[in-house]
Amino acid sequence: MFFLFPYCAIERQYADPARSYRVFLVTDWSHVDPEVPDALLSHVEVLLLEVGAESAWMREVADDRELARFVTSRGFTVSAPYAFAGKQLVTFAKDCVT
Repeated sequence: MFFLFPYCAIERQYADPARSYRVFLVTDWSHVDPEVPDALLSHVEVLLLEVGAESAWMREVADDRELARFVTSRGFTVSAPYAFAGKQLVTFAKDCVT
């Protein structure tokens, strides 16, 4: 048995455009209280506002349907699937209001 603790963070990688931040949003969609993802994303939005982000993005496996449904309902757009390191991935992106 293992436990997955909900987690969120942002980071700006050196190669990213200025004011563009990668979002990390981790939760167990099958056993999560519906309020947990909302709380995580709300915290991410506060962090993005604090750093003056203009855009945010996530890279995820293409078949993570629950995450896709959640983030697209919160304003993220999704790219077409693409291959990377032997996996099918998508990128979710969102413009931020600063």
